[in-house]
Amino acid sequence: MRLKIATTASMITGLVLLAMWPFIMGAKPPSGAPNRAIEEYAARAMAYFGLLLIVFFVTIVLAWFVLRQTRREFVIKSSENLENLIEATLEDHAKERS
Repeated sequence: MRLKIATTASMITGLVLLAMWPFIMGAKPPSGAPNRAIEEYAARAMAYFGLLLIVFFVTIVLAWFVLRQTRREFVIKSSENLENLIEATLEDHAKERS
């Protein structure tokens, strides 16, 4: 359950970061701006995109773990269901013979 919560939280964080693009980045410097302002904007953009990549990568890895866990649970439950079916079938056959 914690894994699903972490995955959802990571996805929501990524979407919020994506939606906050104009507030985080600010206005693009005009074409005649000094190089310092352009460099600061470029550094902010690189940090922002890097953070987005990390957040969405973490989301993908967590979702992969959720899928693995769900698949394991499915296999276990499927085996239990098969065992119950075989036992019930054997009991039915035993009742028919007696």
